[in-house]
Amino acid sequence: MELKAFVVVVELMAAQLSANKFNQKAINGDEPFDYYYDHHQAMEKKKREDFAVVEPNNEVRAVERVDRLSKTVTEFQERLRERVSYFLGYPANHNCDHYLALSTLLQFNINNVGDPFKESDQGLHSKNFEVGVLDWFARLWRIDKDQYWGYVTNGGTEGNLHGILMGRELLPNGILYTSEESHYSMSKIARMYRMDCETIATLATGEMDCNDLRDKLLTNKNRPAIININIGMNFFYF
Repeated sequence: MELKAFVVVVELMAAQLSANKFNQKAINGDEPFDYYYDHHQAMEKKKREDFAVVEPNNEVRAVERVDRLSKTVTEFQERLRERVSYFLGYPANHNCDHYLALSTLLQFNINNVGDPFKESDQGLHSKNFEVGVLDWFARLWRIDKDQYWGYVTNGGTEGNLHGILMGRELLPNGILYTSEESHYSMSKIARMYRMDCETIATLATGEMDCNDLRDKLLTNKNRPAIININIGMNFFYF
């Protein structure tokens, strides 16, 4: 409630400030303008200027282009090294020196398109390693060899997309239940799949409030439930 009240106050202050700026321009006989739109546009322009990597034009000599590219990459590496010193590693663990052993594979365009358990027309793939990863998790969760299927996703959002899709296909009329501490992709997934979604409150520990879950399940007891359950959560800190 305090956070909602704070947001309302900020919105009211913003509206009043915008109106004051608008009226001041009108009083002076100038064309009124949207202060916040103009401010936002200016900030976006500055952001693009700060972050844009400018590609050398064609008139720049090849040697100079290489030097400039080397300088750009070096500066970017330095920026990453500085930031990673203050970055907590869950879920993006930066203890990755072992990646150097795989660096020689970067010369190949590897594409694991399609079912990992089927041979692909794309000859450059690593499906045997992908299936090995799936087998490892199957053993961890004690799933029989012929009782599972899956693939390695590019990240949490894709994993959530596929998991919720399976739930929606099995229960087309189901309601998605997800906690307010869930991955940020859950609300997006509900919109993409046009699913009704109930947000469940959490306790101070971050866990789902089972009482709130029970109440909302009872409210919608005539419809199936698709429940998203988290084990851990994203935590990025700079």
